[in-house]
Amino acid sequence: MRSSLFLVLLFLVPLSVSAQSKHALQLNVEGYSDDATHTADSNIGNVVMDSQQTEVGRSPAFGLSLQYLLPLAEHVRVGPAIRYLSSYRYWDDDEQDPDAPGTLIGRLFELSARAELRIDLTDALALLPAIDFGVPLLFAAGDLQRDLDQKKQVGYNVNSLPRIGFLIGAELAARYQLNDFLFLRAGFGLQHDRIILYDASTDGDRGLVSRNISIVRLRAVVGLEAQF
Repeated sequence: MRSSLFLVLLFLVPLSVSAQSKHALQLNVEGYSDDATHTADSNIGNVVMDSQQTEVGRSPAFGLSLQYLLPLAEHVRVGPAIRYLSSYRYWDDDEQDPDAPGTLIGRLFELSARAELRIDLTDALALLPAIDFGVPLLFAAGDLQRDLDQKKQVGYNVNSLPRIGFLIGAELAARYQLNDFLFLRAGFGLQHDRIILYDASTDGDRGLVSRNISIVRLRAVVGLEAQF
């Protein structure tokens, strides 16, 4: 409940800011590397039938992000962001074959709210520490879709909705002013995602299965910001 309230406030509070304040639109290209833990559990009749925890990763990979920030105070901005991380495929850390195809689980998007502080260093250069809080959206494909189809066939109550979870992250960027309205940005970020791939049961809860992935991500970001 508190998490939902935090998101609502970040999206709605800026609407009360004076119309004379400048808004910002940011378009970024992101390179990232993930260190993740994949977990799958299966229980039948309260007896653990299978429990697997595998260290996996994804690197290097690229994504795009779009952010719309509104001023909350003279040096503080908040607003929504969307990030597209392409088809998400991970590799087992113990995999020895460099040509292994990895495990495809779907197309990954992230919706988040950002709070950003501006620290002016010169007239043209500023540091921008920021925090993000939001929701990853994974549209199942590949191995995950096949797994969901198999679970459904044997009676588990899985669905075809996007897989969701939560994310929290921090970023430190530098911004350089190119002209009156355009800025160049570059920075690094650290982020944690947890995505619930499924948590399902059969009738009467005689069988329980779950699968999730927990991700620690390092991000390098470069992009442009336009103010208006």
